[in-house]
Amino acid sequence: MYKKHLIHKWFIIFFIIIFSFTCFCESNGQTIGYKEGPDVTLTKYNPVPDLGYTYGIFHDFKVYKNIGMSTGLQFSFFKLGNCFIYSQDNYYPSYSSSSGGVLFKVLEFPVDITLKIAGKDSSECQFFFTGGYSFCYILKKQIIQEGIIVDNQNEVLNSIFANNIINYAKAGIELRLFPQDKLNFALGIQYKYLFAKNQQYGDINNWNIYVKTGLNLSKL
Repeated sequence: MYKKHLIHKWFIIFFIIIFSFTCFCESNGQTIGYKEGPDVTLTKYNPVPDLGYTYGIFHDFKVYKNIGMSTGLQFSFFKLGNCFIYSQDNYYPSYSSSSGGVLFKVLEFPVDITLKIAGKDSSECQFFFTGGYSFCYILKKQIIQEGIIVDNQNEVLNSIFANNIINYAKAGIELRLFPQDKLNFALGIQYKYLFAKNQQYGDINNWNIYVKTGLNLSKL
């Protein structure tokens, strides 16, 4: 109960901070829209990549000159396979990456700093460096085998990221097209490192390739 209260408290603080930045950012540099793309996850003990997907809404805004921020709300799912999952009462054999493992469904709150590294304000093509942090809460953990969910709740699942909180540090590159138009687009790639080592998986690394479609608020 205390953990849930603490989680809610931090989420409220997070939204207050983002809202404050939004209120004081430059009015001609705000874009809201939809973002989605596939993920590839690699772990220390399983070099075979596992595929996932991320989608949600984003809000990009300019803070000062070439510096901005990007935040939003995203849902993602990723699978960690090819590992031994065991306990005293439950044992699951090693799954191949393509047929089974543990499926995670996650709610993500990204906070990125964006730095324009190429392209003028009037250019139709601009390059940005992106880097930041993602606060994530695991909504559901499921054991799957041959694409079928075989278990939703047991002590094995509860032991994996027991507090249901995971955090990412991120860095990447983003190409924005027609940023001054009413409707604009972006294509990007980000590397994400998970700050949570797990005995079944070791280090967890993720690559996300995404596309964004947004509306320039100053043109509405």
